[in-house]
Amino acid sequence: MSLKLSFQCENANGAKVACDTPQAIKYQYIEAQICQNRACNRVQREVYRYTEGGPLEKEQNNGRFQTVRPSFNGVIYVDGGVESLEGPGRNGNQPTPALASFAQITVAASGTIRIQGDLTYEIPPCTSPSRRNPDGTITPANCPNSQAQNILGIYSQDGDVLIGENAPDNVQIHATLMSSSGVVAVENYNRTRARGTAYLLGGIIEKYYGAFGTFNSTTGQQQTGYGRTFVYDPRLRRGLAPPFFPTTGKDQVLAVTLFAYGQREQLY
Repeated sequence: MSLKLSFQCENANGAKVACDTPQAIKYQYIEAQICQNRACNRVQREVYRYTEGGPLEKEQNNGRFQTVRPSFNGVIYVDGGVESLEGPGRNGNQPTPALASFAQITVAASGTIRIQGDLTYEIPPCTSPSRRNPDGTITPANCPNSQAQNILGIYSQDGDVLIGENAPDNVQIHATLMSSSGVVAVENYNRTRARGTAYLLGGIIEKYYGAFGTFNSTTGQQQTGYGRTFVYDPRLRRGLAPPFFPTTGKDQVLAVTLFAYGQREQLY
């Protein structure tokens, strides 16, 4: 199973238009590639879409869309693993946003989920990462869009949440990542070349610590995998959460561990 999230705006005739076009209809798209046998050399493609407050529609063989549910609750569940979860790719070096401004989605699976591409919001709550200044002080992330509503959760019940080997250098992920019984980590983190920085806007919940890369202890130079720049999504502390996310409604935190900037999770 592979999943791709994207959005686009269309006019009443179904033609793609700029989203600031009068009467443009904005659709969130969900594309699934489903293996039909163990070898996965036969694949079934299914495409779904929905608008804000509108029905969930499925693309038919004639290319038209037909309503399959009166509404979409935001949960995409996979009984098994997700070999590839990604957005629509990049325009130059910049990720093309994957979640429309109204989209609230949880991708949940019983097995391991591999993130193989950028996953970003149309309206991210934060527009810049935190950074260390030459004098050693930290400039926090700039988060001017606190009312943004697009949000993504990625949850594995019995597997891991991995940044896969096909993910791009300096991958950007806007999501809360959770592994109930495993790790959130980089796949083969110690056997790949240095791949820049993993930029995460959201949060991480994991049972065990997951590694992202290795560094030379003498020089501090990155050797394999990714470095980390993590920004906690400030909307999470105010109660916004991905649909039906496992932590929704929990009011107790058993432990909080803070690490130095540039090493692990950061909390502001």
